[in-house]
Amino acid sequence: MLDLKSLPKAHLHLHFAGSMKESTLRDLSKKYNISIPEKIYSNPFSSLPSSRRGWHLFQKLYDVALSCIKTEADFRRIIIEAADNDMKDGSKRLELQINPNDYLHIGKSLEGVLELALDQAKLSSRDTGVEIAIIVATSRTASAKEAEKTAQVASNYVGEQAGQVVAFGLSNDELAGRTKDFKQAFAIAKQAGLYSVPHGGELLGDEHIWQIVRALKPDRIGHGVRATVDHVMLEKLADDEIALEVCPTSNVALGVFQSHKQVPIRELLGSGVRFSINADDPLLFKSRLLDQYKLLRDVNGLFDREIIRVAKMSISSSFATYSQKTKWLKEIDNIKY
Repeated sequence: MLDLKSLPKAHLHLHFAGSMKESTLRDLSKKYNISIPEKIYSNPFSSLPSSRRGWHLFQKLYDVALSCIKTEADFRRIIIEAADNDMKDGSKRLELQINPNDYLHIGKSLEGVLELALDQAKLSSRDTGVEIAIIVATSRTASAKEAEKTAQVASNYVGEQAGQVVAFGLSNDELAGRTKDFKQAFAIAKQAGLYSVPHGGELLGDEHIWQIVRALKPDRIGHGVRATVDHVMLEKLADDEIALEVCPTSNVALGVFQSHKQVPIRELLGSGVRFSINADDPLLFKSRLLDQYKLLRDVNGLFDREIIRVAKMSISSSFATYSQKTKWLKEIDNIKY
């Protein structure tokens, strides 16, 4: 049987504060005397019916976690631990998403926050062997002007390797803001050589994916699972080689699907669309990268050869250099099971 832990894979959808360990949250909240809802340490979504699982609860808990990151040492700790967790889960490449506007109290400027993140990403890559690149994100609740400024700053740190900014994202509540308002910000990022990785097609359906494709010219889409209801959309994604960052446990937690069995993994496997499997926000969803791969086998019923295909797609969908991707894909080919 295939050893999922040692299977080389890439982790392409992980949010900074949401990657925090529970023990770290306990330490930081105690250090700063911040009251933490006890349900954040259980599974805050599992006791609710799917109709009541939504963005509001998630954002409330995420903001609590974010409020506990107050110093440079705290900030670096998050990246150090994310790298360590990915190393233990068999990840070869982590593309960690950060909105630098959330941490201006630490870095004092967008440049300061990014330089801190990139420095620690480079150090942790060296220490763990997990290649860590940064995705700079703007929020759907931000103004167009703020998004454009963030894109301009991110454009000064472009690269594909560890400790560089690889892409520009759009996160937060998919129901907030208008996608077309961020068109210029993404144009700035793309012109500078950054890849486009907006969220979409999770809380809203396939019609929003069409808006994203037209306005933001994505190279990957965060989530995008609702595309499976539109075969024309699937053909478009496949033809244009737009990959999806699928996060099964978060889809269920937020009520997009009622159970893990409903997450359309097999539909995607048969669609020709490349996709990766990711943890999203393990602090809140209680499931890390390796756990997601276990679900593919235990719940979705994928055979080892199909899981290997998913791992290969995760690597090919990453923005690592061609030589690195070739190296990791060869490692997968050499696995005996």
